[in-house]
Amino acid sequence: MKPNYRRMTTDTMNVSLMKFSLAEFGQKIDTLDHDKIQNFMDSVNTIVHSHRFKRKDPFTESLDFNVIRDLLYSYSIEARDRLLNDEHFGFLFTNFVTKEGEMMLESKKREGYSDKYIKALREEMDILYKQADKAVVL
Repeated sequence: MKPNYRRMTTDTMNVSLMKFSLAEFGQKIDTLDHDKIQNFMDSVNTIVHSHRFKRKDPFTESLDFNVIRDLLYSYSIEARDRLLNDEHFGFLFTNFVTKEGEMMLESKKREGYSDKYIKALREEMDILYKQADKAVVL
């Protein structure tokens, strides 16, 4: 069943995103102070709801979608660097690469992509990971 976003309150959405974030990132965010947690949760919320940026949902009104939308819809090196050099988006990216990167590469291999392609993809992920990791202070 699809969630009814129009009826969802900001508090309800924040509780759902916090539960997800604690389950996914656990101790890495559990020790942050209130302001840092709020900034981190805004970053998570921005990614999760980037497709709803034009909607007037109460839980997205205060979010700035430019960093995500620039990367997704007007890709440039500058847009990529803005995302990777942000401490929260950088953390989310490094976490994703750590947890999902190898599975994605294995999937590409099973789909018949060449070893040369897989190697180039891995090298690119490593470069981006190192860039994002420099920004992470969580």
